[in-house]
Amino acid sequence: MKKLSIIICICLVFSCFANISTIGAKSKKIKLNKTSISITVGGQSKLKVKNNSKKVKWKSKNSKVATVSSKGVVKGKKTGKTTIIAKVGKKKLSCKVTVKSANASKSNSNGWLYIEHSSTVTITGYTGKESNITLPASINGKKVIAIMDNAFYGCLTIKNVVIPEGIVWYGENTFFECKNLETAQLPSSLEGGFYGFISPLFNGCDKLKQVRVKKGSKIEEYMKYQYGDKVVYY
Repeated sequence: MKKLSIIICICLVFSCFANISTIGAKSKKIKLNKTSISITVGGQSKLKVKNNSKKVKWKSKNSKVATVSSKGVVKGKKTGKTTIIAKVGKKKLSCKVTVKSANASKSNSNGWLYIEHSSTVTITGYTGKESNITLPASINGKKVIAIMDNAFYGCLTIKNVVIPEGIVWYGENTFFECKNLETAQLPSSLEGGFYGFISPLFNGCDKLKQVRVKKGSKIEEYMKYQYGDKVVYY
């Protein structure tokens, strides 16, 4: 009987510890790192689901105001409000998003027009006279991550352009009718269009001879489809 009592006591102790562990595990609820954010048009913010190891499905209730990537990166598209939904299994988490108008474009001594966001920069144009240009990777200590619509529309001075690593998105008609553009080098970081789809970069560039891309980059196949044997690797 003594042995039986001891065994029962041991089982009860282990059962208590198991219950305590379960309670501890349940107390760590999954949640978003932010429940509301405010960004500017062209700006971005990253959302994460805390205390979670499962796959997260992201969705924007209004992708015209803000989109969200598969990694939880929210991008402002136009002024307004929307909600980002993170779905983990059957559970849904939400974050309210307010998109405000961006500040007016600024310019620097090198001729770059740009919009500063809280931690990033978007290029909006070029007023310089150089024919061979390399877009800046950063301005005022902030990373350049995007090129706005019509940034180089009809710019006749540019012959060769290099887009550096770190720039991810570009807008519509970015280099439209740059009649003297001959070569362009694109980074592996470039994912595609600013509005969630890949759009042509060099329409109306009649003298375009070469588009340099990195093998295996996200933009590679689309560039090959658009510009055929003008695409080369570097």
